[in-house]
Amino acid sequence: MIIDYIKKQQYLPLILIAGIILRIFVFFTLDPFNNDGEEHFKYIEYIAENRALPKADYSHQSFHPPLYHSMAAVIWKISASLKCVQFLSLIFSCLGLLLIYKLLIDIVDEVIPRFLLLGFAAFLPQYVMFSLFVSNDSMSFLWGILLVTVIWRYIENHSKWKWVHIALVCGTGLLIKGVFLPYTVLLIVAFSVYFYFKKRSLKSAARDLAILILIIIFIGHWRYTMNHLQMGNALYSNLDADYEWIDKQTQYWTGIGNLFDFRIWYLYDAPVYTHETASKYPVIYYGTFWYQHLPESSYKSNLNANWNWLANIIFIVALPLTLFIISGIGIFIKKMIKLAYNQDNKSLIACFAICLYLSNIALQYLMSYKTHVNFLFQARISFAGFMGILFLFYFAYTAFAKNKIIRNAVIVNAALIYCLFIFYFFIEFYLFLS
Repeated sequence: MIIDYIKKQQYLPLILIAGIILRIFVFFTLDPFNNDGEEHFKYIEYIAENRALPKADYSHQSFHPPLYHSMAAVIWKISASLKCVQFLSLIFSCLGLLLIYKLLIDIVDEVIPRFLLLGFAAFLPQYVMFSLFVSNDSMSFLWGILLVTVIWRYIENHSKWKWVHIALVCGTGLLIKGVFLPYTVLLIVAFSVYFYFKKRSLKSAARDLAILILIIIFIGHWRYTMNHLQMGNALYSNLDADYEWIDKQTQYWTGIGNLFDFRIWYLYDAPVYTHETASKYPVIYYGTFWYQHLPESSYKSNLNANWNWLANIIFIVALPLTLFIISGIGIFIKKMIKLAYNQDNKSLIACFAICLYLSNIALQYLMSYKTHVNFLFQARISFAGFMGILFLFYFAYTAFAKNKIIRNAVIVNAALIYCLFIFYFFIEFYLFLS
């Protein structure tokens, strides 16, 4: 019955509408600040008052590139309302969901996975919530999707100089958040190969690649140049400072084994962050992907022991879906090998989106190993590459869809966890009103 329902293409916009309505309700019930506290707002307020950028160590978050904070500063200057500033994130969040909807229509051929993937983006609590805070996360999520979108348009049309749009989006991404640095490296490598094989001329390929790089650097270099001049380190971040919270988050480091401790069953006894999970970095990722494992917002059901059963059910139901999505990595590797011999545009853009997401994961591992800070394994840090997660899900589905038992199990599993997500939000709305 469920399968017959979702096979009807005309119902797909209902998921989009439900996702937008959910975001509106969350916007009105969620406080503007996440677990970064008021640090992003201090950055915004400084720009609004001084019409200049602060030094990277002015607040815990002022090392970030300034585009989001500058836009928010204009709204704060005009309205003096935090809710108006947060409304900017609501716009970004809804636009991101609209772009995901359009990409799924263009790239995913089957109706059922379109429903599954759009539902994932529409209802995943952590993705929804972190797209709505006063934080550059909201804009970086949108820009990650936009980057995949403009690359897809270029792959489809191949019109001359349209790759300039990609350079503009990528350069602007560097003005939003440093997560676009590995994206830039991937993009330059990908276009180096592409230009060479497309033009069959080293000279013309080098020319276009140089233009691409110059555009990206010209647009995106400002914060990194400032950090170099003021702090002596272009990649300066709050991890280079001597904050008390860094000591608290590094005290659980015992060695590289922390990065490969996947004992997620500890979440069932400690659904909210404690010393039980603090040393298990991948467990933190799992907990903050599927649930509010960290006390990071004004939503408080995770801190109420009466609702621990919901967290436990979500963690249990999410496990087979997690393993299913991870299995998509094997399909991704096979697709990458095939692309060397036979270019399929849809597989190409899906693989590139997955590369963006995996670069986020690699960066989280690298920085966690370097700094020992366990909160770097928050799932939201990789959500700028969210399209990659969706395409891993899609690759796994296409590989196993011929098996009716597996296909139906995945559909039921996904439908169940989406219902749990919606129930979670209803609990939060109830607590907000009570």
